[in-house]
Amino acid sequence: MGRIACRASIAELSMIEDDFDSRTVANMTVALEKVCGGLRDGQHHVVRARVAEAILACARDGRRSLGDLEEAGRRAVRLDSTGA
Repeated sequence: MGRIACRASIAELSMIEDDFDSRTVANMTVALEKVCGGLRDGQHHVVRARVAEAILACARDGRRSLGDLEEAGRRAVRLDSTGA
């Protein structure tokens, strides 16, 4: 099962790299690390996945600055913690 999950992750990464330029991919990576790095449970897969989904949605909406991507990730964490 681990290999299947790993292959899916590689396929998803390839798709992300096809959808965005290298600067945007770099900004998304930095935003994910900054948001999750500041969380007590930021290294848990579920937390990182939620933050990553929010960052991806933000980038797909055309908001691709590091600040916009970080804010989207932080908002996902706040929404999750409030149950909204």
